[in-house]
Amino acid sequence: MAHPVRPHSYIKMDNFYTVTVYEKGAEVVRMYKTLLGSSGFRKGMDLYFKRHDGQAVTCEDFFAAMCDANDADLSSFLLWYSQAGTPQVRVTSSYDPDARMYSLKFSQEVPPTPGQPVKEPMFIPIALGLLDSSGKDMPLTCVYRDGVQQTISSNDQPVWKTVLHVKKVSQELFYVHLLWTF
Repeated sequence: MAHPVRPHSYIKMDNFYTVTVYEKGAEVVRMYKTLLGSSGFRKGMDLYFKRHDGQAVTCEDFFAAMCDANDADLSSFLLWYSQAGTPQVRVTSSYDPDARMYSLKFSQEVPPTPGQPVKEPMFIPIALGLLDSSGKDMPLTCVYRDGVQQTISSNDQPVWKTVLHVKKVSQELFYVHLLWTF
């Protein structure tokens, strides 16, 4: 079953709808919701139905509606439709108590599959939140993504999670200066 969500070709139409198409396809749709949030996903769906209700459509039509409705650049996300296989993601974390910095480094590998021996890194959204030693949510304050500082609190309201975009083979994607200690 090592083929992309949208196979490049098929022998018979009744061979086209496989477990891979349905299960991996459903996960791809869920990733849109992770990337865009519930309201962004809903805006994308509303635009998709406004544009295409009752029509035969493509994966690119769905993708365009999601991007256009949210003014989002998700161009590398299209690889989920054409590249076979499932990425293997590794995460390493570290905590520097003196600097009060928590760091996450991600790496990914997409193993070779028949017809696609060389793979590109996938665009993988990862929802992230921190828990304290008793399992309670910890607010995120100032985070760094790819070395760029971003403040993620809004209107002095705590932010409990963020979505990271893993797009490279290896990257230090997230670290946060903590106002508390572990």
